[in-house]
Amino acid sequence: MRRKQPKGLYVLFLTEMWERFGFYTMFSMLVLYLTHEVGLGDADAALLYGTFASFA
Repeated sequence: MRRKQPKGLYVLFLTEMWERFGFYTMFSMLVLYLTHEVGLGDADAALLYGTFASFA
């Protein structure tokens, strides 16, 4: 016997997927900003990325 999923589950899934996509997109934009505009090296930008990610 196969059950149908609740209608709200699809909305919840799409909302969560979009939120995670935006979260990781903003983090990658942070690294690009730190390396290109601020002038940090790759290692320092990655260290700041890791710090922000651990607090988030």
